[in-house]
Amino acid sequence: MNKKPFEDQEKAESKQVEGMLSEWGYGNCHIRQKIPMSKYASKQADGLTLAPYEYCYLSFDEKISWHSNDLKFKGKLRLTNKYIYLVDEEVLALGLDKIDFVDYSELRKIKITKRNKKEILLTGFEGFHAGSFGNLVVEILMKNYKKDDWIIMGDCIQVFTHEVPNTDVSEDDPRWKLKKYFKSANANSIESAREGAMRRFKSEEPLSDDPCYYYADYLYKDGRWIEAEDVWLKVLPKMPNLVAKKLAIMYHKQRRYRNEIEIIELAEKYCPKAQFQYQSLGSLRLRKAKLQKALEGHRYFVDNSLVLKLGGE
Repeated sequence: MNKKPFEDQEKAESKQVEGMLSEWGYGNCHIRQKIPMSKYASKQADGLTLAPYEYCYLSFDEKISWHSNDLKFKGKLRLTNKYIYLVDEEVLALGLDKIDFVDYSELRKIKITKRNKKEILLTGFEGFHAGSFGNLVVEILMKNYKKDDWIIMGDCIQVFTHEVPNTDVSEDDPRWKLKKYFKSANANSIESAREGAMRRFKSEEPLSDDPCYYYADYLYKDGRWIEAEDVWLKVLPKMPNLVAKKLAIMYHKQRRYRNEIEIIELAEKYCPKAQFQYQSLGSLRLRKAKLQKALEGHRYFVDNSLVLKLGGE
């Protein structure tokens, strides 16, 4: 059998989904746009009797498979403002209040992570149904739990209460010439950094440190060095010693030695106005002195330094 027509169809569908996501404002760290939910609300849901304040927003006729560690089930999907249902001879329900995040980055399946960290995989979606379902789940969660700022991190929709910076990078950015230096950490380190950033962004308590510092650390470990640099530069005035240390290491790895000196000098400028815990620059001053001596002695024959984009300019 010739598989090419099927592969072509799959590629075409994937491309169309990417276009839809782009149109809706999806991409790394874009604030998610809202959907007019009243357009979808209904008191009718085949196979269910809805509670007085429960409304059905989505019904699919294809049978969706539920996979979790302790359960496998198949049924027609119904989405209300309270539950995700799979309806067959029996009814399986998942309360939306149990959901931590939803990953609908793939065309025909959804991964749900519950607040207890258990995962559920939903498969068997036709066409663009997975994207429609994931999109509406997020919108309902936004409405029910009054969380206004949603971003995509690692292709997973997350709820955040603190502002997240936009990290678009132009294709013409001169730093792409240094991409051979952009290394990623191991998977465990990336996941640990991602979870650390998530915890801080989701915190509803005032934070002395800027959650974006930890988000940049996640980007750095994920091999997205340009985005990490831009975010850290925005945080530099608030946390000068910690940010300068991170950027000095990054610049050294890229052989941007004069930038390494510049970032330490900028930290010296910002330190007097920063909180006490972000003022200590002892080790960084020593680093700067050693680097200046090395440059004066022409120890480094290559310097890839660029104009710094201060404040994410």
